[in-house]
Amino acid sequence: MYALLLLCVLPYVWSWVPTSGLSYAAVQVDGAWTVIASNAGPAVGVWTNKLQTTGWDRLDLWTDKAQPDVLQAYAAGFLEGALTQPGTWLSIYNYNNTLNPKYLPSEVVKFVNVNWAWVNSMAQAHASTDPYWYHVNLTIQQNQGLLDGYNHYAPPSQRLDMITLLCFQLNNELDDIASGVVPSLHEVLVRPGRGSHCSVLVRLTEDRQHLYSSHVTWAHFGGMLRLYKFYTLNYQHPSNVAPFVSFSSYPGQLYSGDDYYLSNQNLVITETTNDVFNQSLYDHGISTSTVPFWVRVMVATRMATGGEEWTSYFGKYNSGTYNNQWQVVDYKKFARKEPIQDGLLWISEQVPGYYVAGDQTEIIRKQNYFPSYNIPFYPMIYTISGYPAEYKKYGNIYSYSKCPRAQIFARDQGNVNSINDYKTIMRYNKYQTDPLSLHDACNGISARCDLNVPWDGTYYRAFGGSDGKVTDENLIKTLTTHAISGPTWDSQPPFAWSSEWADTQLHEGQPKVFAFGWTVFQPLSPP
Repeated sequence: MYALLLLCVLPYVWSWVPTSGLSYAAVQVDGAWTVIASNAGPAVGVWTNKLQTTGWDRLDLWTDKAQPDVLQAYAAGFLEGALTQPGTWLSIYNYNNTLNPKYLPSEVVKFVNVNWAWVNSMAQAHASTDPYWYHVNLTIQQNQGLLDGYNHYAPPSQRLDMITLLCFQLNNELDDIASGVVPSLHEVLVRPGRGSHCSVLVRLTEDRQHLYSSHVTWAHFGGMLRLYKFYTLNYQHPSNVAPFVSFSSYPGQLYSGDDYYLSNQNLVITETTNDVFNQSLYDHGISTSTVPFWVRVMVATRMATGGEEWTSYFGKYNSGTYNNQWQVVDYKKFARKEPIQDGLLWISEQVPGYYVAGDQTEIIRKQNYFPSYNIPFYPMIYTISGYPAEYKKYGNIYSYSKCPRAQIFARDQGNVNSINDYKTIMRYNKYQTDPLSLHDACNGISARCDLNVPWDGTYYRAFGGSDGKVTDENLIKTLTTHAISGPTWDSQPPFAWSSEWADTQLHEGQPKVFAFGWTVFQPLSPP
């Protein structure tokens, strides 16, 4: 994330704190929106606060199908903004002004404003005739509601304007925007070998009885204010084929941010981030006439019935920001011991100006697994992103088949035959003894870069695998996930916010020690 820092200390006193486990509704009283304790309204939600005991808060949210779609979207955002106000403020605060428009390059702020105005104008012009823009407009309304609900309950010193909220929604995209509009920043923002973000494994057991999907977020540990969400957005429009979506997330963000989504179309949608070393892609592929990633991912997830549809919707108006490899697993194509149907696994990859997608189910048929670890899968994307030159400089760390995680997955995935096995491999890090890790704590399936020795030439900061999420062919039926918060401690000491990190990373509101077990997240019944 952009590195211009200026700490602004503000009080942590809230005007209100929602009661854990109580049903709240966003309603209009005399024409003004407010939140009341109720189980009836245009949007109803239950906030559950267990961050200090499990590492996770959660939000279950439903909208009233009888209400107009635009009103549902706004009410859902307003309610979420209110219920997550304290956590949203702390999340933004912990970024230490790296997302604050006052301290970002003026070119970046101008781009964000112009781009958002273009998205709004396109939605207003086309929402009535184009289902895609219809859903973009609903996301715009939800985001406006989020801001209004947040500000309605925030103390004056913590209120936000739209540009600040947009920069927070764009937190995974700002580096790419900066590379496009301030080219001199590109070399600063792309750090050789250390842009990795996330690990993924799709695994079919040898007996073809189970199909597992998983995701491990890699991020800086200052962002570990975790929130698991269940959205049931009952829009009336016939294109709303996946009103029910569950995903790991963060306070104040309308998308996952990890990214890990389960939809009622029995889709599991995940990604790992790829670096883009080729500055020329940014010179031509970053435009204000595109749709931001965070909008495209939610629109595609609500509209898609399968992997081909999802990748098609997501590829529209490619922003060239937050450039990932996406994996879409369609569990409708899987039945125990039955031949695997085409369309079970779609893989897509995005860079500025280019988007490639295809059905890669044959890989599962041939080898029973598909891994992902921040190296492009498609040769064209690998080449135009600049990986061949990095491979010549740094060796196997940029090899698709020989980088550390590729080799670890290839060696160990055959041992995954139960959900507990699956949890073990996704939390794997034995860097001290595993030769494939090269004695680098960043080279695990779940990285622990904080354990490296600062002066030995390896990467060292409070960064690494910050969670784990797994599901299978049974759990997906109810959008259920097993999830764990915090860096891996299966074979390493639990991560703790010690004095070592006091001056390097804000972490207000977080547990002091992350020694949590796995939590089962399954949806609540509507109130």
